Amino acid sequence: MSKSDKPDVVKRDDEQKKEDDEKGGGFLDTVKGFIHDIGDKIEETIGFGKPTADVSAIHIPSINLEKADLVVDILIKNPNPVPIPLIDINYLVESDGRKLVSGLIPDSGTIHAHGEETD
Repeated sequence: MSKSDKPDVVKRDDEQKKEDDEKGGGFLDTVKGFIHDIGDKIEETIGFGKPTADVSAIHIPSINLEKADLVVDILIKNPNPVPIPLIDINYLVESDGRKLVSGLIPDSGTIHAHGEETD
């Protein structure tokens, strides 16, 4: 046999990898995509969504040259069909990268399914 008559030797792993790359990632990516699609369908069907928290009001009960007392009302909305318990909420208020106040709010109750609460 001459040099040009030699068959090309390609490892099966390399050939399979090339086919997988051409198909878009192979079996695991297909499974991940399938699970992601199922999650989207469940979310659409059941109606799960992300809870939101927005500042609804700011009150200043007292202010002087030494301090200012602020009360901030937060409106929390739960778009989900299950209640959300508000347990141990950590908070941090910053201004221009500087920590102003932080703390922990222990058990604040529950946001009912498809409900909203102001705390």
